[in-house]
Amino acid sequence: MKKVLVLLGLIGSMSVSAETIKTDNPNMYLKNYICEANGDATFNAVNKSTDEYWQYIRFRIYDSDGDPIDNFAWFISLLPKTGKKITRGSCLKLKGATYTVEVL
Repeated sequence: MKKVLVLLGLIGSMSVSAETIKTDNPNMYLKNYICEANGDATFNAVNKSTDEYWQYIRFRIYDSDGDPIDNFAWFISLLPKTGKKITRGSCLKLKGATYTVEVL
């Protein structure tokens, strides 16, 4: 019985941290962003704009001195007032990094 309670406690304490990543456009963002163990990012891309098509999202990564050290873009492809679940690679580049996010 004690083993079952310990196991339930461990399972209950394991959680996946999901976050919202804001972009330079307040109507376009990534919701429920999770960096998986394999390096893929899983998220819901949301386009709340009434007339803007969202094609790409670009991340610019900076070092501790504020110098740009990397950048990459993901294809999003969202019509206005839509959203969809997407999986892309390279999320490990964002862990612990300072970055900006732009809508293209």
